[in-house]
Amino acid sequence: MLWVLLWFVLSMVVGFWAMNRGRSIILYFFISLIFSPIVGALVVFFLPSVARPPIPFFHNPMDEEPKKGPGNKAHLVDSRLCPACETELPLSMVLCINCGREVAPPSQGAWIRQNCSACDKPIYLQDGQKEYTCVYCNHQGQQD
Repeated sequence: MLWVLLWFVLSMVVGFWAMNRGRSIILYFFISLIFSPIVGALVVFFLPSVARPPIPFFHNPMDEEPKKGPGNKAHLVDSRLCPACETELPLSMVLCINCGREVAPPSQGAWIRQNCSACDKPIYLQDGQKEYTCVYCNHQGQQD
C-alpha cells in the first residue's frame, strides 16, 4: 500500500514539475502514473521548457489596464470613442483599429475625408489643413 501511495505522490510531483516547465500537468502525471515516475521525470527533464504566460490562481482587478473612456483620466483630449467597441481613436481616424468599423467624422469644425497616399487608408483632415501624418502608417503627406 505504501508503494502505491509513493508512486501516486511522485507522479504528482512530476506533473507539477512539468507544469513549471510549461507542459501539461495532466499529461505528465498520467505518463508517470502509467509507466513510472522515473520515466516521467526523465521525459520532463530532457524536453525543453515551453514559454507560456503565467496562469494566475485568482483574478486580480488591479492587474487590468484601466478602461478608456470619457469618465476616465486616461482619456485623451483629441480623441473619440468607437461606437461599436469603445476603443479610443484619434480624431483623424476613419476606421477603428480594434473592430475595423467606419467611424463618423468628428462634430467639431469642418472635416474632409481623404485617403493616405502611402497606405491608401481613409483619414479625416480639418478644412484648411495642408500637411498630415497618417495615423495608420505614420506617413507624412499633403492634402490632395
